[in-house]
Amino acid sequence: MELEPYDFQRTLLALDDLDAWLRSLGHNCHDRIRRYRDNIRQMLGVETRNEMELLQASISWARAREILWSYMEADEFVRAASALRRSFGDHIPAAPIERALQGPADPFLETAQNNAGRNFGFELVIAGRLAAAGLTPAFDSGPDISFDFAGLRVAVQCKRPLSSAGLEKNIGKAISQLGTDNADLKVLALSASRLVNAGDPEEIPEVENIADGHRFLDERLRSLARETERFWAGRSAQAAVWFYIFTPVRTRRPFGYHPYRRELLAPFHLDEFTRTMFTCLIQTIGV
Repeated sequence: MELEPYDFQRTLLALDDLDAWLRSLGHNCHDRIRRYRDNIRQMLGVETRNEMELLQASISWARAREILWSYMEADEFVRAASALRRSFGDHIPAAPIERALQGPADPFLETAQNNAGRNFGFELVIAGRLAAAGLTPAFDSGPDISFDFAGLRVAVQCKRPLSSAGLEKNIGKAISQLGTDNADLKVLALSASRLVNAGDPEEIPEVENIADGHRFLDERLRSLARETERFWAGRSAQAAVWFYIFTPVRTRRPFGYHPYRRELLAPFHLDEFTRTMFTCLIQTIGV
């Protein structure tokens, strides 16, 4: 599904609203979500005052990097949190939101020791995708997320490897976790966002125009599915891998950075029941 263009003034207003919501839940720390908000507000102020050239001449590389990722990661978080709040209201049952607020605002500084916040944030993102499709995600029934679909219970385990070296371990762990659940359908949600870019702006993919970004990331997902198929194909009945990417891509014409979300659902088995149910689920979610 294509993302609608995001007006970052609207993103800032949404982050202000999320700040008030988090404070109402007792989460008052200056966490990475609030840091995104501060960075975006400061940049909008620079634009209003026509001080962009002055800022570019004096800003450090680390500061510029954090600001860039603040725009991108705030966009993804706003989409997920807004969908969940529309579904549940101000209290999302059994979802410890504070866990998603931890970690550095700059993903370039993320390590295995401080990535718990973004890992749980990915669970919120997947739950937000489900909520936006009119489904009701739950966080308290064993797997990371579960929901009902067409009279069936679906279990979801979310994994977010830090590098391609961790793919086999993450996939194997998720399959093992799903194997202990008696759900009718099982989904391994695998974030490939960090595999595309670990936080270095110099490594952001560059394409000619906006449409090329979609094609580039679609191929990256298909390639990832082929590369990892030996880890998951045939390992479980009524199961699928949900490959997910949310990342910026730099375009030459017009020049700029644009957030893209691309997804692919690949069943473990191709029996008629699995194919039919996951085809229906894909259509419902808009993968």
